[in-house]
Amino acid sequence: MSEDLLNEISALNSIYTTETLIPSSSSATASSSTTSSISSESQEYILTLPSHSISLSVFFPSTYPATSPPNIQAIHSVGSEVPKGAGHHALNLARSIVAEIWREGEVCLFDLVEELESKLKLEEDDGGDGIGAVVLVEGEGEERGDISMTSSKAGTRPQTREHGKASGHDTPSDGRTPSSTTNPPPPPPTWSSTTPLTIQKSIFQAHTTRLTSPSHVEPYITALLSANKSLQKATHNISAYRIRATTSTSTFHTMEKENQGRKEIIYQDSSSDGETAAGGRLLHLLQVTDAWDVLVVVSRWYGGVKLGPERFRIIGRVAREGLVAGGFVK
Repeated sequence: MSEDLLNEISALNSIYTTETLIPSSSSATASSSTTSSISSESQEYILTLPSHSISLSVFFPSTYPATSPPNIQAIHSVGSEVPKGAGHHALNLARSIVAEIWREGEVCLFDLVEELESKLKLEEDDGGDGIGAVVLVEGEGEERGDISMTSSKAGTRPQTREHGKASGHDTPSDGRTPSSTTNPPPPPPTWSSTTPLTIQKSIFQAHTTRLTSPSHVEPYITALLSANKSLQKATHNISAYRIRATTSTSTFHTMEKENQGRKEIIYQDSSSDGETAAGGRLLHLLQVTDAWDVLVVVSRWYGGVKLGPERFRIIGRVAREGLVAGGFVK
């Protein structure tokens, strides 16, 4: 088993529960009867979805993630409350997500879980008795490591986003020409920063500010970095934002549900800035803490000691401290 896969399993089980991804009974039996060469062999695991009573059998070839994707083999189990056919639907959806997101040399389990959970939730909302109309507006994330619940339309792919530079936000994913109307300059942001935290020579610090428009993200981050030279020297400036609004004007890709003439729009996106998949985890924190109208940036200065999956827990810890300090969560 590759070190990348071991780190991914550890990170996934620390973000959700310790039972999110565990070896199947057959894999565990095989492991106990083999020699140390097991590290180079294929493995079968059980993936349990965090918010749905559905678990899937996942087979990891020995060449994952270098040259082969994970194989979503079958349904392992479904809860008694799960509607008939929902398990098979989740299985097929998981397979299509893997086919879309996996890239050679890159792990993809976190993206798989987040996209699968998000798509299932959106489908439930579309078929339920939700209150009001909901429009989910997703930015074009920096990398597939970022969480981005794109639509089921074929060909929708993320574009590169770099701090202070033009991004995928500039071009709608449906090919429409964005409005040429010039937006007024955003109001200056007021940032709240945490006390720097040093862990094994790496330094972590979170910064939060109130955000009312996706168009303010880039100038706000640029202003933050420009005002502090030490932040410009950070190895990574990971960011995520989440906004709830009522306007229907957007050049972003949208998913929409209408009900009783009321419309709510959610804008959200993230950037890992080179710290693979960290942006998606930061956005996930905003979702689970129910934080709104906020932009959070976590700066990391790498100290030369690899922290493995522990770095994600530290990033989440300082980000939550920043959200509390800024008054976005209690």
